[in-house]
Amino acid sequence: MEAWKDDTRITLNVGGQTFQTYASTLKTFPYTRLSTLSKDLEHYDPQNDEYFFDRNPLIFGYILDAYRTKRLHVPKDMCGSMVQEELSYWGVSKIYLQECCIKTFYSVDEDMHLIKSLKIGYYNRVCPLLERQRITKMKLWVFLDEPRSSKASKIWSLLMMLMILTSSVLYANKSVVETRIPLHESDAAFIRSQYNNTNYKFHNFFLCTEHVASLSADLVCNFVLTLDLILRLCTCPCKVNFFKNVINWTDILCSLGYWISLVVERNMRNISSNAILRIYFLCEIALALRVLRLFRLTRQVTTLQLFSLTIRKCKSQLAMFFGSVLIFTFLFAAMIFLAEFSETDSFPTVYTGMWWSLITMTTVGYGDTHPTTPQGYIIGGCCALAGVVVISMPIALMATTFGNLYQHQLAIERHFKGTNVCPVTTDAKVSNNGKTKTKDSSGERNNKIAAIEIMETVDKVDNNDNEKVD
Repeated sequence: MEAWKDDTRITLNVGGQTFQTYASTLKTFPYTRLSTLSKDLEHYDPQNDEYFFDRNPLIFGYILDAYRTKRLHVPKDMCGSMVQEELSYWGVSKIYLQECCIKTFYSVDEDMHLIKSLKIGYYNRVCPLLERQRITKMKLWVFLDEPRSSKASKIWSLLMMLMILTSSVLYANKSVVETRIPLHESDAAFIRSQYNNTNYKFHNFFLCTEHVASLSADLVCNFVLTLDLILRLCTCPCKVNFFKNVINWTDILCSLGYWISLVVERNMRNISSNAILRIYFLCEIALALRVLRLFRLTRQVTTLQLFSLTIRKCKSQLAMFFGSVLIFTFLFAAMIFLAEFSETDSFPTVYTGMWWSLITMTTVGYGDTHPTTPQGYIIGGCCALAGVVVISMPIALMATTFGNLYQHQLAIERHFKGTNVCPVTTDAKVSNNGKTKTKDSSGERNNKIAAIEIMETVDKVDNNDNEKVD
C-alpha cells in the first residue's frame, strides 16, 4: 500500500456496492490483497477515485469487518464454498474464524464428502470410460449393469433377482428330507466308503439328490445367471474394477461350483479318485454362497445402497463401538467371575462371564447363565446399563449419517431428473431454422454419466479452492 496516512479514507467498489474505510484498517492483515493497494493497480478507477472489484459484495462486508475487528464471521445463509473462495481471493486466513461460525464454514466440506461417498458407492466410476468403447458394447454394458438405464434393463434386472431368489429357495429346499431322492446304491456306497459319517445332514446333502423338477429349475436359474456373468465380464470397460467387486467373485464361485458339482454328480459311478470327490464336496459347500447374490438387490433399492455407504462411512464409529464393547466385555466378565467366585455352579471361567456380559450388554439375555448373588445382581445391572449407553451412541451417529446421505441422494436425483444432455453420449443436429437440437441416444443413462462428470468437476474445483485457502 502506498504511504497513506492512517486516517486516509479509501473507497472500495465491490460488485457495484461502495465501501469506505481507513487505510489503517486495511493494514490489519499484511500481505493481503487489500493491504497492498496502490493507484498503479488495474482495479484503481482514477475518475471516481476508488478501487473496483467484481466480487460478491455481501461476503465482502464480512471480510471488511474482519479487518476492523480481527474476528472473522461468515453468513449462515450462504454456501461455505463461496465464503472459502472469497477468502482465498482476498488473501484472508481462516485462522481468524470465530467458534460460532466454524460449523457453518466447514459444513460445505462435510456435504462434499457425503457427495463423494455417494459418487463412489452409488454411481459407477467407470461410466466416463464408456465413450471409448464401441457403441454396441457400451449399450450392452449399461443394459446389464445399470437397471435404471431403460425399461428393458429394469425388466432384465428384475429377472436376475427372480433367478437369484429362486436359486436361494431351491438351496434351502435341499435341507428338507421330503424333497430329496436317495442316490443309486452304488454311488452312495462309494461315498460311504470314503466318508463314514452317520450325521443325517451329511446323508441328506451328499447321499441324496434333488427332485427332477427342482433340478431342472435350478439348472435354468444357474444357466441364466452364468450367462449374465459372462456378458457382464465381456462388456465391462474396466476388468480390474470388475474383479475388485466381491459380489462378482461370489457369482464366479457359485457358477463354477454349480457346474463342477453337476458334472461330478452325473458321472459319480465313473469316479474313483478321492481328490475329485473332495472337490465335489467343496463345490457343494461353496454353493451355499449363492445366498450372497441377494446383495445384488442393492442395485435395485436405493436405501440398501445408502445403508452400505453408511456402514463404510462410519468405519471409525464402528471401530469405537467394537472397541468399547470389547473393553466392557472383559471388565464385566472379570467382575462377575469374582462376584460369583463362591458359587460353584455359575461362571466357572472368565470366558463364560464374557459370553454373559456380551449377551447382557446387547440386551439379548438368553438366560442360560445368570448371577445368583446380591453382588452379582448389582454387577449385572451395571452391565445392562453400560450396554445401553455403549450401543446407543454409535447407532445415533449412524442414523444421522444415513439421514444426511438420504437427503443428499434425493437432492441429486431431483437435480438430474429430466436432464438428458450429456456431451459424451449425445449427437447434435441442426434444424432447418439454424438452431441446434440435441438428440439423446441413451435416455436416462445420460443422467448418471452427467452426474458423475459434474461431480468430478466439483471435486476438482473444491480441491483447487482448498489448496488456495490453505
